[in-house]
Amino acid sequence: MNVRFVSFMENTPHGIRRTLAKVRKMKEIRAVILCMHSVLIGGLAQKLLLETAYDMQMIDGSFVFVPYDTLLYSLPYVNATYPTVKNNSKLLRAYDAMLTITIDSPP
Repeated sequence: MNVRFVSFMENTPHGIRRTLAKVRKMKEIRAVILCMHSVLIGGLAQKLLLETAYDMQMIDGSFVFVPYDTLLYSLPYVNATYPTVKNNSKLLRAYDAMLTITIDSPP
């Protein structure tokens, strides 16, 4: 996989919007690797990024967001409820644009 763009973002609404606008401008980018704490375990930066991506209409399938941190530990996915996502309909819809790859965790 060729890396076309590497960026860091300011943890502010304006900084997040500016970074996502740069991503959207680069027509060849389809996957965005997120090196930040998962919203499922309280990652505020990822929550703000996903909500902003939703507002910018970037969750329609034209981009896939891949959280890097979940590659490092197991994340329960069978019969698991995550209140952060469940109680926020915008975030729940934005989270559908995530491709989460995690280590299998026993039930």
